Amino acid sequence: MNTNDDKNETNEIQPISARLLAPVTGALLKDPPDIPDERILKALAHLLWSDGRIHESLTCLALLEEREELKPPELQLKGYWQLYSGDVEGARKTFAAALKQDNTRHPTSRLGYAYALFHSKDYASAEDVFQRLANEGSSLRSPALMAAASRAMSSGELPKEVPIAPVPGLPPGMSNVLQTKILSGYEGALQQAHAHLTSLPASEQLPLQRLMVELYLNSGQDQEAVALVDKLVASYENDGSLLVLKGMALRGIGKREESHESFLLSTFIAPLDSRGWAGYAAGCLEGGAFDKATKAYRIAVFLDGNNPSYWGDLGISESELKNYSQGRSAISKSIELGLHNFTNYFNRGVCSLYLNEFTDALNDWQMAITIEPQNPRAAEAEKLIQNTSGPPVDNRFVFGDVP
Repeated sequence: MNTNDDKNETNEIQPISARLLAPVTGALLKDPPDIPDERILKALAHLLWSDGRIHESLTCLALLEEREELKPPELQLKGYWQLYSGDVEGARKTFAAALKQDNTRHPTSRLGYAYALFHSKDYASAEDVFQRLANEGSSLRSPALMAAASRAMSSGELPKEVPIAPVPGLPPGMSNVLQTKILSGYEGALQQAHAHLTSLPASEQLPLQRLMVELYLNSGQDQEAVALVDKLVASYENDGSLLVLKGMALRGIGKREESHESFLLSTFIAPLDSRGWAGYAAGCLEGGAFDKATKAYRIAVFLDGNNPSYWGDLGISESELKNYSQGRSAISKSIELGLHNFTNYFNRGVCSLYLNEFTDALNDWQMAITIEPQNPRAAEAEKLIQNTSGPPVDNRFVFGDVP
């Protein structure tokens, strides 16, 4: 457990972040949301990464990239996360861009590029880069081991050892736990995290503990997540990332009303975390505050435009405001991103009905039934198909798939 000294130290750090985050919140609350100042985004990308807040750091990079070409320090963060998440081709392009800009050909970029070459099965090129790094006397074990692994693969042999690419620059223990998750799943990663915590002073444990909460959530251990995050929030009450995780954990155990306050507070002190905006929006949607829900969902999709659930829920909230064209567009985006479920097709059909696009409505309701014939509202969809020429009925939308 963190001591009072740790809590005081955390509260002393918070105002620095608050000064940076205030203009971010202001930009996001514009209608439509705006990209914050790129200088602030660049600073926050590295501060958040070094604090283990990867989700928010990556959001900074994505927004920053819409304003200007990323520089090597930012490209390194993006590239190593692409490697970790399995986007090998993306990582290869990212590190190639970093090396093209960097005349000194920084070893961190070269190591990432070599890993991308290896996982792209360009073993000869990978061996060359790894071996050069090893010959330069790198303090890391991986260049020499990966050079040998590349040679073996080039010869059609199985290598003795293939170290996983690191995720550098994170707080102590986080990279190892993330690597363990790839090898041993959630339970192995949690065991590794517990082992690391025993070797860290209390003042350095928070980032790893946050990661543990996420591991609990992602593995369906919601009660464990709630217990840990409650303990942490008691000591770090101004940590926005913890408030997002607390909201997620509470929703996971069905305490949606209690989660709403955590999500709302998180939008002020962790404004770059799309999960906080989406969680707050979900509570507003369920409570009938459709105006607030729509605004919050617009911010969520602005921060994370690749999340199909956010788009689907935005479509519902737009439609409840009778913005049927915008609602249909948002739901269509959700479907394009791969969320093919009863809710999306049913709701898009209702939007089409209000827009007098009867053929489109019929097609979507039929698709909803085809995808989930046992859905509790499948009979309602069938009835709508039979009565498409009749007047629309209010409050017809399906409220589902909210985070």
